[in-house]
Amino acid sequence: MPKALKVTLRVLAAVGLVAATFGGLVILHNPDAVPMCDGREMHPGQTCVTVRPGQISATSDDRWSYERSKQSMETSLTIDKFLVGIGGVVFLGAVITLRVKASERGRE
Repeated sequence: MPKALKVTLRVLAAVGLVAATFGGLVILHNPDAVPMCDGREMHPGQTCVTVRPGQISATSDDRWSYERSKQSMETSLTIDKFLVGIGGVVFLGAVITLRVKASERGRE
C-alpha cells in the first residue's frame, strides 16, 4: 500500500473518531436539548437576559426566549447526531480499509 494512502486513511480515521467523540459528548451533556439560563433549566414562556459588566441596558441580542433557545438546541442536537453517525462511518471505513490493505499485502 502506498505510504500516501496509508497516511490519508489514518488521518481519516482520526478525524472520524474525533468527530464522533465530540458529537457524542455534546449529546451526553444535554440529551433532551433543555435550554439553560444562568445554569438553570428554562421553562416555556421564560425569557433569559444576559447583561455584561458595565452594560446599562440589554439589547435584543442579549435576550432570548425559551422557544427560540429550544429550537436552536434541537437543531444542534440533530447536527450532533449526524456528526456521530458520519464520524463513526468515516472512522470504521478507514480502519477496515487499512486492515484489508494490510492483509492483502501480507498475502503477496
